[in-house]
Amino acid sequence: MFIIHDLPYLTRQGVGEKPGDPVFSQKEHVDMPSIKPLSYCVAMAVAAIAYPQLGLANTSDQIWDCSANKSGNWDCTNKPAPTLRPAGSIKAPLAANAKSLPSYKSLDWVQVRQRDMVCSGRYVEPEFKVHGDEDESDPPVYLDAGKSQAELGGLTKLREGVNLRQGGRRLSAESANVDQSKSEAHFEDDVVFREPGVLMIASDATINLKTNQGNFSNAQFVFHESHLRGTAEEIQRNSNTHVTLKEGDYTFCPPGNEDWKLSASNIELDRESGFGTAKHATLKVGPVPIFYSPILTFPIDDQRKSGFLYPSIGYTQSDGLDLTAPYYFNLAPNYDDTLTPRWISNRGVMLENEFRYLSHQNKTELGVAYLPDDELANDDRWLLNVHHKGRPAPGWGAHVDYTAVSDDNYFDDLTTDLDVQRESNLDRLGELTYHAPNWNALARLHSYQTLVDGTAPYRRLPQFQLRGNYEWDRTQLKYLSEYVYFDRDITNLTGNDRITGSRVHLTPEISRRFSRSYGYITPSLRLWNTQYELKDQVSGADNSPTYSVPIASLDSSLIFERDLATGGVQTLEPRVFGLYVPDKDQSEAPDFDTSLLDFDYQSLFRYNRFSGRDRIGDAQQVSLGLTTRFLQEDGYESFNFSIGQAFYFDDRDVILNGGTVETSNQSDFATQAVWNYNSRLRITLDNVLAYSDFDAKETNVRLAYKASNDQRFNFSYRFEENVRDQTDLQFIWPLTERVTALGRWQRDLEAEQDLETVLGVEYESCCWKLQFYGRRWLTTTNDEFDDGVYLRFILKGLGSVNSGSVGFLEDITGFEERDEQDDF
Repeated sequence: MFIIHDLPYLTRQGVGEKPGDPVFSQKEHVDMPSIKPLSYCVAMAVAAIAYPQLGLANTSDQIWDCSANKSGNWDCTNKPAPTLRPAGSIKAPLAANAKSLPSYKSLDWVQVRQRDMVCSGRYVEPEFKVHGDEDESDPPVYLDAGKSQAELGGLTKLREGVNLRQGGRRLSAESANVDQSKSEAHFEDDVVFREPGVLMIASDATINLKTNQGNFSNAQFVFHESHLRGTAEEIQRNSNTHVTLKEGDYTFCPPGNEDWKLSASNIELDRESGFGTAKHATLKVGPVPIFYSPILTFPIDDQRKSGFLYPSIGYTQSDGLDLTAPYYFNLAPNYDDTLTPRWISNRGVMLENEFRYLSHQNKTELGVAYLPDDELANDDRWLLNVHHKGRPAPGWGAHVDYTAVSDDNYFDDLTTDLDVQRESNLDRLGELTYHAPNWNALARLHSYQTLVDGTAPYRRLPQFQLRGNYEWDRTQLKYLSEYVYFDRDITNLTGNDRITGSRVHLTPEISRRFSRSYGYITPSLRLWNTQYELKDQVSGADNSPTYSVPIASLDSSLIFERDLATGGVQTLEPRVFGLYVPDKDQSEAPDFDTSLLDFDYQSLFRYNRFSGRDRIGDAQQVSLGLTTRFLQEDGYESFNFSIGQAFYFDDRDVILNGGTVETSNQSDFATQAVWNYNSRLRITLDNVLAYSDFDAKETNVRLAYKASNDQRFNFSYRFEENVRDQTDLQFIWPLTERVTALGRWQRDLEAEQDLETVLGVEYESCCWKLQFYGRRWLTTTNDEFDDGVYLRFILKGLGSVNSGSVGFLEDITGFEERDEQDDF
């Protein structure tokens, strides 16, 4: 449908005369079939409401206001004409002379000064007034103008401001010629075209009103969501998502800035695929051409396409020069592959490959790497990693995590961008789970590759587990049942380390919670049952030891409150935890998966001081704790502090193999504190103080400051008597509006040596970023230091040129979060 609305179709001699005279001639009625002859006051009312953009109020200083009376006739009065805004108006001007607008408002660039924004503004798309017919699949085309001259079925000349509207599209110009026979319109002077997410400004344009295809001459464009803009001698709008630029360029930089741009004789931008293709493309940084390609494909959003990714260049003292050139295969919407050839000057040529698969039920990643005949190691080096998570059926889950490397020094010698763990014990895990409303089950196979000297953990081949949780009123029934077979390579092992075999464990539990607003009390009963079938047991010990131990506990707390003079509330929360576990000789049990838990405030209220299920610690004790909290009026907790101690009525005889019996009648003091000074600064403290002299035996302090993603400071100190004494300082801190420093410093105070030092500086503008890092770290291979320098140059909206792996930056708190934020 094609409808033209314009004032010259109205017979103007009626303006200012008394109402009731016809307004339209017969010829004019034929030209405008959508408007029927009415009385003058009705026509004027319709025109004023439907077509205010015609400037009707400017034709006279009077306008008629008409309404029907009881007899069915019209009562009309005249009054001063109001100032009318164009129909379909938007918050920013639809048609604008760019010369008359300050700054770059004609390109929808809005100046914004905000702390976390690198750019001084944003592209802000104006909001359109919604019309009812705009939701139609094929909405009509409306043309409005100040003046027109028309021939029936021929050429219509529109002057003094032209506005076109079709659905969500808008176009404005000073003048236009419309050929109704061809459904084609040619617009001239200050042409502005809009559709959701797109703005084009041109000197003239030709639009096909049926196909919506068009050509724009001497044009500029803006893609709001992608933060892209560009210019061209000619822009061909081939469809709603496809644009071709002739002799054009595009950039991510804001208006007035061309730090980089991509120029080409022909650029095709496909918003549906998310990619652009440039022919005879030249990348310029400032006025300097730095790269040419006869054909170049580049992203304009986050969609994927096959092609070379940006190469990386790096240098370290041990490896020398490190060059990579990854190629990305977009095989299908739900799976892809990345092949990375890599040349390390001191080692040789290496290949890495990562395959990813995603469906509604499964997510799988397969990574492999191979370096034949490493010139430094004189051996082949390789890596294999499989990671899978899936839901094979409702309620069922599957998980596979398998990593293997050629040798113990692989991760020390060779960095990798593959998504693999870098632990001392690499997982080789496969498990199947089932979840029901009140119970769940697990079947697991779990092995390891150990990369450090020492005894490897036990393999679980297999492990079966069943858990249940049922609740009636305030009574809760839980149970845990488990079967595990523990195995390991016992070559060169002696004593208890050689023991392998199976373990069956069952723990039912019943508890009931009595709670009020001022406190709670929870009695609980458990029964610990464990049975073994062992191989290579220590001489003289039982190959089938069995233990059944009851556990009784009573947990209780009260809450006292008082109002603070400054507003808010302070609480005082005493807590008493009683625990009884009889002494049961468990010396014949192995230590398959059990260790002594660290002592802290929370451990005062646990029913077992051991992890795993090889030991249940004997206990006749009462733990006392006291917590105070300061709550603001809005409920925000600004500070809390807790202190506690356990009192023992008997020795703790149950120990791990090689351990010693605990004979003290009281524990050390355990404290913890959290101070939320404000929304930016948080300080936490965990301390263990000797009960005899209050000397610190363990200390963990952390200070975390975060004003924004670009302003962070973290400091931690960890001390454990005869174990560690280390500090860790990390920061991301702006030096100027565009320059940011970041780094990390880990130091072992006991050994008086640095473990890792990273220092970097970053310069960021609205459309590019430069990062330079230096790193020195202690290798685990031979306790020697290695050094590296890294440079990253990032062209926002185009991609990045990375220099070597910078995965170590992810260990700086907040770096990943900051790197993933909006570039502007």
